[in-house]
This record gives sequence, C-alpha cells and structure tokens, in this order.
Amino acid sequence: MTDYTIYSREYRRFKEEEFEAKKPKTLYEKFCKISYKLLKIKVSEKDKRKVEGYINIAHLNVTPEEAYSFATLSLLFLLILAIVFLFINRMLAIVMAFSSFSLFFFLRQYPAHLAAKFKVKVVEEIPFAVMYMVMYMRNNPSLEGAVRFAVKHLPGAMGLELKKLLWDVHIRIYSNVEEAIEANFDRWEKFLPELVEAFRLMIISTRERIEEKRVDILNKALNITLHGLKERMEKYARDLTTPIKIINALGIILPVLTLSLMPVVGMFMAEKVKPLYLFAFYDIIIPGLVFFISRNVLEKRPGGFKVDISLHPKVPSRGRFKLLGREIPAIYVAMIVAILGAIPFILNYKILFSGTEEAYQIKYIFHTLALVDGIGLAVFVYAYLISKDRSKIRESIRKIESKFDVILFQLGNLLEEGLPLEIAFEKCYYVMKTPEFKKFFQITQHNLQFMTLEDALFDPEYGSLRHYPSRIIRSILKVITEAYEKGVKIAARLMIACSEYLTNIKKVELKLEDLLAETVASMRFVACYLAPVISGLIVGVGVLIMTILLKLSEELEKLRPASATDIKGYLAIGFFEISQATPPAIFQLIVGLYAVEVSILLAYLASAIENDDDEVAMLSSLKRILLNAVSLYTLTLILTSAILSMFVKALF
Repeated sequence: MTDYTIYSREYRRFKEEEFEAKKPKTLYEKFCKISYKLLKIKVSEKDKRKVEGYINIAHLNVTPEEAYSFATLSLLFLLILAIVFLFINRMLAIVMAFSSFSLFFFLRQYPAHLAAKFKVKVVEEIPFAVMYMVMYMRNNPSLEGAVRFAVKHLPGAMGLELKKLLWDVHIRIYSNVEEAIEANFDRWEKFLPELVEAFRLMIISTRERIEEKRVDILNKALNITLHGLKERMEKYARDLTTPIKIINALGIILPVLTLSLMPVVGMFMAEKVKPLYLFAFYDIIIPGLVFFISRNVLEKRPGGFKVDISLHPKVPSRGRFKLLGREIPAIYVAMIVAILGAIPFILNYKILFSGTEEAYQIKYIFHTLALVDGIGLAVFVYAYLISKDRSKIRESIRKIESKFDVILFQLGNLLEEGLPLEIAFEKCYYVMKTPEFKKFFQITQHNLQFMTLEDALFDPEYGSLRHYPSRIIRSILKVITEAYEKGVKIAARLMIACSEYLTNIKKVELKLEDLLAETVASMRFVACYLAPVISGLIVGVGVLIMTILLKLSEELEKLRPASATDIKGYLAIGFFEISQATPPAIFQLIVGLYAVEVSILLAYLASAIENDDDEVAMLSSLKRILLNAVSLYTLTLILTSAILSMFVKALF
C-alpha cells in the first residue's frame, strides 16, 4: 500500500502507456490481429522462439501465431484469386500464384525485417546516447541520472530501449538501473557489442574515486563506441561490392540485353510475347527484385549521423509544403501533373490496344511518352515540394552543428582563463566569423544582462536557442548549464570535453562518407545518366526495326497477286506477324516506366546508403536525379527517333 501511495502518479502513467503500447499501431499489427481471429495457425517451438526474438527487438505488439496467421491468410487469398484468373487469363493466373508465394515468404520474414531495421536505428543513435550519458556522468556520477538524461534527448529507437530499462526498474523487475543494464547484455551483445562495452566502462566509472581516472574511463567509453561504428561501416563498405554488382546486373544489364531483342523476338513469337507479359516482367518483377535486394542491403547498414530538423518551428507537417502561409498536401499537386501527362494516352487508349495498323504509327509514341514524363515529373514535383523548405532548414542546422565543436572550444578556453560569462560570450561574438553563430552570441550576451544562463539559452520567448532548433546543441548546452551551477571552471572543462567528443564524431562521419563515396557516386551515375540514355536508345532502335518491317510489309503487299486472299488487319512478311507484335508506343511505355522506376530505386538506395533513412536528403537527391533522368530519356528518344526516321526515309 505504501509503494502505491508513493508511486501512484508515475505508476498510473506507466499503466496508461503500457495500455496504449498494447494497442496495434501499424497496419501490419492490425492485419495480424484480424487474421488470427479468422485463422489460427500453430507455430513450432523453434520458430516461435526465433520470431519472438524479432518481435521483442522491433517492439511489435503481435504474437508469432498472429504473424504466421496473416502470412498464411494472404497466401490463401491470392491463391484463390489465381484460381479465378485461371479461367480468364492463364498467364495472369501464374503471375498471381507466383506473387502469392512471394508475399507469403515476405510476410513470414517481415518481423525479422522490422527487427533488422530497428537495430539500424538503435546503432545510429548509439554514439549520441553514449555521448549524452558520458557528458552527464562527468559532473554527476549517477548511471540512472545519465540514462534519464539520454532518454530525454533521444526520441528514436535507442531512447525507447533506455526508457524500457527505466520502467523495468520502476515496476521492480530490477532493483536498479545497473542491474537492468546488465540483464540486457546478452541481448545487446549479439548486435551492439560496443554499447555493452561502453556500459561496462560507465558502470566501472561509478566506482572509481580518483576523478582523473573516472573521466578517462568515460572518455574511453565514447571512443570505443565511435571505433566500433567505424569498424562496422568499413566492413559494410567492403560487403557492398557484391550486392551492387547484382543490382547492376539484374536491374540494368539483364533488362537492357533482353529489351534490345524484344522488337525482333516480338515478330517471331508475337503470340507469346504480349505487352501484358512485358509489363509484368520489366515494370513489376525486375523493379520488385531490385527493391528487395536494396532493402536487404540497407538492413545491414550500421547506422550513421543524420540531421534532425523535427524541432524547427518552420517545418511543415508531414507530406505538406507551405504556400502563402498555408500548408498544402504535395500529393495533390503531383496527381495533377500525372493526370495532365496521362491525357494523351487516355484519349488514344482504344487505338493503342486495337491491334489495327493505325496502332503501329510512330506518332503515338509521343502520346505514351507524355504519360511516362507525367509520372516521372509527378514524383519529381512531390519530392521538390516536400524538400524545398526542409532542405534549407536541414542545411542551416547541419552548418551550425558542424561548427559547434569550435564554438564550445573557444568559449571553454575563455571561461578557463577566468573571464566572466558575459564577457566570454561578447568576445566570441567579435571573434566568430560564422554568421549563423554571431547572432547566437549576440542574443545570449544580451540576455545574460538580466537572465540566468539557463533562461538566456532556453527561454521559449527570448532564449537564443529558439533560433537554433538542433537537438544535439540543445542537449549539450543543457548539460553545460547544469555544470555551470556547480562552478565556472567545471562548465569550462565540460565545454572543452564536449568539443573533443563532437570533433571525434565529425572525424568518424567524414571517414564514413569517404568509405561510401565511390559506391554512391557510381549508383547515382547509373540512375541519372546510364539507365535513361540506354532506355531511350533501346526504344529508338526498336522503333527503327518496327518501322523498317512495316515499310517492307507495305512493299511486299504491292507485289502480292490480285487473287491473294485479303485478311483484314493482318500484315505478313514470311513468318513475321507484325500486327500481333507489341506496338511501338506500348513498347515505349513499358521501357519508359522501367527507366523511371530504376532511377527512383537507385536514387533511393544511393541516398539511403549515404544518409541512412534521412527523408529530406533522399527527396533532395531524388528530385535532382529524376528530373535529369526524365529529361535525358525524353531527349535521347526524340533525337534517336528523328535520326533513325531520316535513315528509314533514305532507304525507302
């Protein structure tokens, strides 16, 4: 009864959070719950233990039985559809059956995929988690206080891991934070060995009485974390070679070789090589395989450093952009662009799929080209509108964070010399050449005349940090503010130490960029130039072959005896069946969509390898690559068609 009285408010809050946590939050969790009610699947003990491990790591609110029920029900549903389609279109039924088994295995492995994704997010935050805890423990040798401080400033996966430790202590699963941390060593050791080692050193530091040795142990904890991340990234960069070769072979070389043969193969095997099959293979199956391989590559990425813009007051809501002070969904504008591009295709849809001689006219290529360009430009417009304001905010925050180690070092040295805080900030204002920080020192120095240091920095109305919404800067200055209350010298030493931490993190970040630079550059070259140019050439050559064969058929028709049977809509050159082959306009549509899809996938993969899951960086990269790819594809196709049509006219 006593415990309930003491912890009633926190315990009620915990129970509320626990109740909310048990509710399914994602569509995957909801479908799993529904599927288990419809079809209960038993799972073997071996599989159950394995899947439970993935579920616990990913913090999913499902059971192994529910996950397997959803996978099995999806398989059965698609197989029933495949049986229905068997009476309509046999090839479509085979594709549906193949898709059902693919989806089944994908959903069976989905908890493992989410667990791998969660691990990447945890690894990404480890350097900052350890840095926050080390900074805190330099002044307060309390492991629980350090964990609480880190939880407050880590909004992502690592923050969730540490928050769970605190709740486990609070509800008496463990007697203290140290015991809770040690209980998780076995789980973390498998994928976060450097975090385990860092925690061991932090625990040791709490028992060290000599101050210098204690600080050295804490510094070593952070250095081990950074060294571990560096080693992981070096291994990842080495292991990238094979997957990238597979993606290039599967996504570029194989389609190019087969597409270049399609116009001729279409003449010999017109009955079997139908547009629907080409569309399914080049625009669904190949991009799907490239996507799954890319996802597998990204699951193994050891995390990195990304710029957090979530605290900035000018960031629009998700999926929206600002126009004249109002937030507008970007998807609406993108849909308008796509619809405008689709109009020529919609107006001539019946002709394109009629199978008549008119469908083979070259002019209709530009009608389907408008559709391809419309889809590509719609994605470009969406990426541009979402990233245009966010990119500027991201770049300004990145510049501030990149110089913050120098700022702390200068300010720490001035305080170490015994200068008052107001004069130290004033001196930094005159010395500092970076315009982003001159304003920071000016506002802070002015506020210090009638405010405490904490209010001068963090006051919501007048604080200088309202202009610098960086989570890292706010967290570091929060620790320094608490240290300043214990003495100027302590705060000065902490500033210099934090400066060294940030410098070391910056060195690791630069090393990671250098390791991945060649791979990322090659992928962007393929997405931006190679794929669209080759695709445009393939369509141009295909159109040339089709045009020549059509001209030959016309000439041979003139030589046919008058008594020859007239078959309406049928053109023949020996054993070539031109009228049943894929029309040039439809062939262009298939190849064009393939070029756009491959460019998007490679742009996404290159950005994710370089910047992890930084959405703003990905969209900024995508808009540049996609605009270039669509423009090059269109230009290459038009020029190739024009040059080759002149060649055909010269022949006939």
